[in-house]
Amino acid sequence: MVVNSKGESPSLPLRSPQRPGAGVMARAGRELGFRCSIMVALRPYLVKLLESLPPPPAQQHQLQEIVKKTLLDARHHAYSENWKSQWEYLLKAEIFKLAVSLVVSCGVDY
Repeated sequence: MVVNSKGESPSLPLRSPQRPGAGVMARAGRELGFRCSIMVALRPYLVKLLESLPPPPAQQHQLQEIVKKTLLDARHHAYSENWKSQWEYLLKAEIFKLAVSLVVSCGVDY
């Protein structure tokens, strides 16, 4: 309990002055951290999947089995409500990294 210099408990809780919207920003930061921690939990499964892909040309059934096994292994490390969006986010990030590395390795100046 907070007590002022006179030994009284103030009627309103003491708060430090904040910028307008600071609570919203803090909440968004916590949510983003939560989302990122989930993505980090699934990332090892994506890395393992990418490392286990056979060299091209690969047979469709081989790819399906590898993906199915990865999804089954990772199922317990994500929330079912947004399972699809978590994988979409990770795959899009991986595609973006690949695109950037190709641009850099080709020496394209954009």
